[in-house]
Amino acid sequence: MQNPVLFGTTSQGEQEQRAVVSQMAAVVRNSYPADLVAGMASLLPEVDATEITDAYGADNAVHMHHALAAG
Repeated sequence: MQNPVLFGTTSQGEQEQRAVVSQMAAVVRNSYPADLVAGMASLLPEVDATEITDAYGADNAVHMHHALAAG
């Protein structure tokens, strides 16, 4: 869902894109890693969802939190 929303703002300029990214970042910051993994898995076909619910998904969630730590 995030890509269509973000790409849909391309004609609206940088300020609108930054607003969308800020909203996405807030969701990541305010979510537990397990919730992020479950959310990502819900968007994927079963075979991919199985992979993301393993250690990869947990690592990915930690990296997302780390990427946003500086603000």
